[in-house]
Amino acid sequence: MLLAKEVLQEIREAETAAENLLAKSQVLSKEILKSAQAESKEKLDEASKKSEKIISDITSQKEDEAQKIARQILEEARCECEAIKNVPEVKVKKAISIVIERIVKPYGDS
Repeated sequence: MLLAKEVLQEIREAETAAENLLAKSQVLSKEILKSAQAESKEKLDEASKKSEKIISDITSQKEDEAQKIARQILEEARCECEAIKNVPEVKVKKAISIVIERIVKPYGDS
């Protein structure tokens, strides 16, 4: 009977050890999962920040390019305006008389 009690005691101790090991394993697996989730969140945040910086850099670059193009267009328009302003008065008067002539001749009776 003593032998059976000892075997029974060893079985209970083995079960207790197994339960303790299972509990420790569950705690450890939860800690590993929590750590992995935190690490993945950090990596996601880092990737998000990098992409925002890239977007910001590209946007800034394209805005600079657009401003440069706009300045070129504006300068060309100014040059064209100056060219129009500097048309000799003789040419302006001739253009006016041609326009008047075309309007007045067909409708001269009015």
